[in-house]
Amino acid sequence: MADFIKHANRELGHQDGGQSLFAYGGNGGLFACGVAERAGLDQVYFFSLGPVFSAFGSSVSDISHVYERAPQVTAISEGAVSDWNRILQEIKNESSRDLLGQGIKPERIEYAIELEIACPGKPAMAATYPQASFRDVQSFRTFCEKKSGVGADKIAIELIRVRIRKPMPKPAVLEKPLAGTDSSHARKGTRKVAWGSSQGEAQLFEWEALQPGNRVAGCAVLEGATSTYLVPEGWALVLDKYGNAKVNRG
Repeated sequence: MADFIKHANRELGHQDGGQSLFAYGGNGGLFACGVAERAGLDQVYFFSLGPVFSAFGSSVSDISHVYERAPQVTAISEGAVSDWNRILQEIKNESSRDLLGQGIKPERIEYAIELEIACPGKPAMAATYPQASFRDVQSFRTFCEKKSGVGADKIAIELIRVRIRKPMPKPAVLEKPLAGTDSSHARKGTRKVAWGSSQGEAQLFEWEALQPGNRVAGCAVLEGATSTYLVPEGWALVLDKYGNAKVNRG
């Protein structure tokens, strides 16, 4: 993993050491500092929702669906515009049914229409249509000609793609007041470790007992209900006001 980070940094033209490593998943916090050391990084973040990071992100994301249709009539005409509007209405009806099937009211839906336009001698191009329906043939011709740079009689519509977006409510981020740096109240003993300590021993802390502002110097193992975090020797952790931890080397 460290080699991959180094390789990505070189490809992106970044200097090693200028980034932070985010650790999540059930055991990301257990080996993140070791990866960071090998990759030449000096900062790691642990998250209070780390074990369910991806699931939480999905649960607060807006709902999005994409629908595609290949129209039977591709030449631009009055009849084609009417057919395309009918296709749009069918897609909107389908999207409403899909949202209801997910237990979501189909209200305040945002629609974005994208067309794939083909013309001779050029690859098909995608163009976003600025309105929620095709108003009339002339405005549609003008739009296609402007996007493609050729006359409307040489243009074919190969695909109609409709993206629907349903904004979902976002939870408020809970802030807690910062306490002091002392973390002794969360300490619950020691344990043997195979890596991260020159003495082969780590201080043992309860993750949930730590308060914002508390500092833990390595080598330390922080045990939580759903994850375990390791702060090696030479690293120190400070909990922020959101319950996440910034871990620095040196």
